[in-house]
Amino acid sequence: CRVNLMKLIAMYVKLIQLKMKMRPMDTELKTRMSPPLGLYTIANLLRDEHTVVVHNANIEDIVYDTPDVVGIMVSLDVLPAAIEIAKRFRAQGVLVVLAGVLEKRMGDIPAAWSVTMLVSAGLLLLMALYHAFILPRPSEDRSAATVRNASDVAREFGAAFSSFFRKKGVWLAITFMLLYRLPEAFSVKMLFPFFKDPVEDGGLGLSTDTFGLVYGTFGVIALLAGGILGGLAAARSGLKRYIWPMALSLALPCSVYLFMSIFQPSNIWVVGSCVVFDQFGYGFGFSAYMLYMMHFSEGPLKTSHYAICTAFMALSMMLPGLVAGYLQEALGYVGFFILVMLCCLATFFVTFFVRRRLP
Repeated sequence: CRVNLMKLIAMYVKLIQLKMKMRPMDTELKTRMSPPLGLYTIANLLRDEHTVVVHNANIEDIVYDTPDVVGIMVSLDVLPAAIEIAKRFRAQGVLVVLAGVLEKRMGDIPAAWSVTMLVSAGLLLLMALYHAFILPRPSEDRSAATVRNASDVAREFGAAFSSFFRKKGVWLAITFMLLYRLPEAFSVKMLFPFFKDPVEDGGLGLSTDTFGLVYGTFGVIALLAGGILGGLAAARSGLKRYIWPMALSLALPCSVYLFMSIFQPSNIWVVGSCVVFDQFGYGFGFSAYMLYMMHFSEGPLKTSHYAICTAFMALSMMLPGLVAGYLQEALGYVGFFILVMLCCLATFFVTFFVRRRLP
């Protein structure tokens, strides 16, 4: 009876992003960069039926009022603070859900977590069984049964790295992996501040739930659609034919942020259309990136080589992100997005040379 009543009564839900731990190299701008979208996705799912407030502890003190449900986004570095905050809310008789919002459909929280974990385990088991039958078994795969001790493991590990850097065209491939996504690597770190900052500061002044709806919902759908279409196109006609359309699709839609920084539209349909256009183009263009990594990893130790490629993929986003905030502070949003558009030249440069080497 209690569960059914909760479904019918509108609740006051508070979602909390805890204050970040600052490292020596960090500035205060880190607290304004894009946080995980989990809280905003949850807020958007609940907004029609419940009152939802997203609280950022980086910019304001936590108010210990009496919401019906509190969700705290938790990572390892802020876990002690999360526990203390949870204790204070629990002392007020409030249900606190750590690591996201676990909807209260049962009167027993441990039992609810148990059901969630069992369902997750069941889904993983089903996916494992599916892939056990569906994944191909190439003839070049071989057993690692000959690796018997630590020295053998170290030798195999070293062989994977050394053979990767001996591959033909490795430095061009690394350059491609580092520069192909340069416009997106710069812009993505500053999108949350740009959407949230007041209009007088050069931003769009969107509310948290609007940001979650535009970027975290429709943007993600467009991203997935673009990625699927890109994969189908490349499978049909080959990467060499589509790498230029994909490069243009990835880079040029970043111009929508320059447009929005200049005109600062307040119409949600205009903002949403710009985001959908950019994310669809990014999804389509990113397909070339993934397919090229698969192409370059072909040969012996392909799995290890692909893993190394993904490390460069992560590095390509991390390095520009380290300086994106400083550049935005120095240039303003309009100047920053002009710089992002100039970075498109790097995408076109590496695409030109990589395409010549594709079969």
